[in-house]
Amino acid sequence: MSKKLFALFFMFFLAVIVFLIVLNTYAKNPALQSLSHSLSPTPAFGTSLFLSPSVLGVTDGESASISVVVDFQGNQRTSRPTFIQIELSYNPAVLTNMKIQPGNFLTNPAILLQKIDSKTGRISYALESAYDTNVKKTGGTAAILTFTPKIGGIYHETSIDFLPKTVTRVKDEANTLKSSYGAKIIILPSFNPLATGSAGQSPLPSSQFPTGQQIHR
Repeated sequence: MSKKLFALFFMFFLAVIVFLIVLNTYAKNPALQSLSHSLSPTPAFGTSLFLSPSVLGVTDGESASISVVVDFQGNQRTSRPTFIQIELSYNPAVLTNMKIQPGNFLTNPAILLQKIDSKTGRISYALESAYDTNVKKTGGTAAILTFTPKIGGIYHETSIDFLPKTVTRVKDEANTLKSSYGAKIIILPSFNPLATGSAGQSPLPSSQFPTGQQIHR
């Protein structure tokens, strides 16, 4: 056996001995085990709010609705929000008759705040329910918005967006909101040639509308 091959075998044997010593030390030392567990990643938790559908097509002058959907990650008993404050902005020159009502996510919620400013285009809506350990929900509809686009006779796009003061809480704890996503509103005039077709033109194929869009007529 050459000296080089012998050296490799010796180093391998030495590495095995060191590994066994370290393993034995870890098994006999509870402090090292607890440190290892404390460094393990903890499950992520938090709440997301978003408007659904994310793209909504409506005809001017006709009522439409959009949902404020809540979704959370984490333990049912410790992470499910019981307080939700929704702060939204919209263009009051385009969307009128704005109304909001509770959805099905919170059980028999108390409405703590309900204000719609049709001049500035701001919605403030807060609701809370008692914590019920029997409720098993990871998501649902927090609230439902209804509105009517003004009759303008032209194709128009606008949006409804969340504002920074939007909050979700579990009991009396800090804000658990991690993300929020608004929605785009596409307003089609009632005589829109895209919907009915005009002389010498064919209607716009539905495939050209954004994915997930709903058209209300």
